[in-house]
Amino acid sequence: MEKILFAKGLVLDTFNGLGINYHEKTPLPQPLEKAEWERRLARHRAFLEPKKAGEGAYVLVSAPAAEKTRVEDILPKAVDLPMRWFNVQRRVVEALVDLGNKNFFGDALPTAPIYFGCANLAALLGAPYKLAESSIWFDLDPPIKDLAALPPLSLQRDSLIYKAIELTTKSLAALSPGNFVLGMTDIGSNLDALFSLTPREKALVAMKKNPRAIEKLLWEITERFLEFYAENYAWISAGQDIVSSLNQLCCPGRYYKLMSESSIMVSPALFRDLVLPTLRRQAEFLDWVVFEIDGIRGDSFLSEIVKADFCSAVEWSPRTRENRFGEIKPDFLGKESLRVCRKILESDKKLVLSGIGAEDALSLLREVPADGLFLGVEAQSGAEALAFLKKAEKWMSF
Repeated sequence: MEKILFAKGLVLDTFNGLGINYHEKTPLPQPLEKAEWERRLARHRAFLEPKKAGEGAYVLVSAPAAEKTRVEDILPKAVDLPMRWFNVQRRVVEALVDLGNKNFFGDALPTAPIYFGCANLAALLGAPYKLAESSIWFDLDPPIKDLAALPPLSLQRDSLIYKAIELTTKSLAALSPGNFVLGMTDIGSNLDALFSLTPREKALVAMKKNPRAIEKLLWEITERFLEFYAENYAWISAGQDIVSSLNQLCCPGRYYKLMSESSIMVSPALFRDLVLPTLRRQAEFLDWVVFEIDGIRGDSFLSEIVKADFCSAVEWSPRTRENRFGEIKPDFLGKESLRVCRKILESDKKLVLSGIGAEDALSLLREVPADGLFLGVEAQSGAEALAFLKKAEKWMSF
C-alpha cells in the first residue's frame, strides 16, 4: 500500500494508484434496479436529442431521506481547513454520505458532484487560493500583473488542489458503476479564470484598450481548460462513461455545463467578439453542451446564446427572492424569469431549471411550454416528491 504525504501531516492511503478507499463504515447509496436505472438514463439521452413536439417535460426530483447519516458518525471532525478540503478519504465519505441522505424520484439518477470551490481552473494554473469552511476563493491575489508579458500557462499537476481533485475523482469513479453518476468538478469558465489570474479592473480596461492581449490570454486559458477536462473525463470514465456537470443532467460522453458568470461585466459586443469564439472552441471539443445564463444581467446576451449552434439547451438561473419559509431561493415565477423561460423554449433550444421547489414547479408547468423542459425539483420529503410527480405526469411523456 502506497503512502502519499499531502500537507500538515495528512497521510492518505492509495490502492494501486486508484485513490482512497471509502471508509468501511460508509454505506453506499441504495442502488436503483437495473431496469429502472436504464429507464432513467434513456430519459436523459432523450433530452439530448433535438426538440420535438409532444416530448413533454423531463422531471427529476430529489428529497431528503427519512434517516440521515452524519460524516462525524464515521470520521473524526476535521481539525483544520486543509483536512476539511484535502483529506481525500474525508471527501469520498462526504460524497457517499450526501448521496445516502437523499432519495431520487421521477427521471432523477443519483449524482455525486465533486466540489473544490467555484471555477477552480485558476488555482490549477497557479493562482493563489484561500480555504474557507464552505468554499475556496481564487481571486485574492491574481498572479499576472502585466498583460504585456504573459507567462506560459500550465496545469500545476503537483499542487495540492490538483492531487486532491484527481484522487477524489478516481476513488469515487471506482465506486460509481450502477450506483451513481459522478459529476465533473467545477472547472469554471475561461473568463472566470481570467479574472482570477489577472486583476479584474486591469482586465476590464484592457478589454477596451488592448483587446488582443485579453484575447490571447483567454485562448490560452481555454486550451488549458480543455486539457484538464480531458484528464478529468478520463478519471471519471474509467468507472463508467456517464458524466454529470453542475446539474442533474447525466450524459454519455464528454459533457459540461458551460457558463460565464463574469460575462455580466462585459458588454454584449465584447461577449460576442471575445468570449463567444472561445465558447465555440470548448463546444467543438465536447459531445454535449448546456450553457448557463445567470439572472443578474446574464440575459443581456441571451439572444446570442439562443442563436448559437454549439449548445442544445440553456440553463436559466434567475434572481433570488425570499420565499414564504424565509429562505432565499431563485425566483422562477417572476415576470422576467417567465419571459426568459418562454423565449428559450420558443426557440430550438431546450431549457434546464435546477433547484426549483415542488409547488413552484407545478406553477411553472402551467405557465410555459412543457416540450423540452428539464426540471430539477427539490422536494421537502419523499411523500411530497411522490405527490408532486402524480400531479406533474400530465406534462410528461414516457
